[in-house]
Amino acid sequence: MSLPAPYDVEPEWSPERKEAFALYRDFGPERSLRAVAGKLRKSETLINRWSMEDKWIRRVSAWDMYQDKLRQAAASAERERIGKAHARTLDTTIDVLLEPALELERRIKSGEVDLSNYTPAQLLEMSTVIGRVLPRLVVASRLVHGMSTEKVEDLTSDAMRSTAAASIDELDTLLTGIEDGAAFIVDKTQKQLPAST
Repeated sequence: MSLPAPYDVEPEWSPERKEAFALYRDFGPERSLRAVAGKLRKSETLINRWSMEDKWIRRVSAWDMYQDKLRQAAASAERERIGKAHARTLDTTIDVLLEPALELERRIKSGEVDLSNYTPAQLLEMSTVIGRVLPRLVVASRLVHGMSTEKVEDLTSDAMRSTAAASIDELDTLLTGIEDGAAFIVDKTQKQLPAST
């Protein structure tokens, strides 16, 4: 059997005393002995005496700390839930972005696509876009999976370095940029690659 918490009512208290303490404890920011006396239509002197005898201030302090721990735990659970949702989104985004690259690799190896048909400027443009998106995806993926980003190489620009310090909330902005980059890659690829026969 667990011991009662300091903020619990005592079994030996009268029902009126229990009600008064519980009301005081649960009042929140507006907590006052006067408010309890008014709500219960009891004298303030009586409520003040019960408060001193039963150490309401110490008990309510324990209650407030307990409530704060509950709020912190709920906030932590919500951050974890959001982090997992972002991780799933990033994993899916990476998988989707890799599919065209894998298909392109297959077509190049089979001879269906001849990269010599593209100008150096076109190849450079496609490589630059992919080069901007993929490092950010790697950093974002490592962040949401709780992995270190310190040793991720080739993140030379200030923008990419700042991504490593991004909070979970800032990943929404990053995901928008990644989606825009992915749309650009898909659009360019559809316009420039010969159709498969």
